[in-house]
Amino acid sequence: MKSPTEPVIHIVSDSTGETAEAVVRAALARFDVPQLTLRMSVFVRAVADLEAAIDKLIDEPGIVFFTLADPGARDRLTGAAAAAGCTAVPVLDAQIAALARVLSQTPRAEAGL
Repeated sequence: MKSPTEPVIHIVSDSTGETAEAVVRAALARFDVPQLTLRMSVFVRAVADLEAAIDKLIDEPGIVFFTLADPGARDRLTGAAAAAGCTAVPVLDAQIAALARVLSQTPRAEAGL
């Protein structure tokens, strides 16, 4: 387990994790972070993959940024994060919601898009 002075950032994605990682790194550029631990859980599409990502979060609490399309997986991750005292951030939700309003469409909930 990392010490409390070393922030642990978890990225959980049902694809490569590149989008979430890029967003996190762009946001981190605004901070002086002496040491950073980044834990990637990618291609999280099966229940076992999700549970492994949650185990990492429990073992090393911090903040989790995620791009998961499946509503059940999202709910399970955010619930587990809350139970572990961690913040969970859905990276693309605001952008997807805005586009859904403007385009008058319902977004697809498919992994890997």
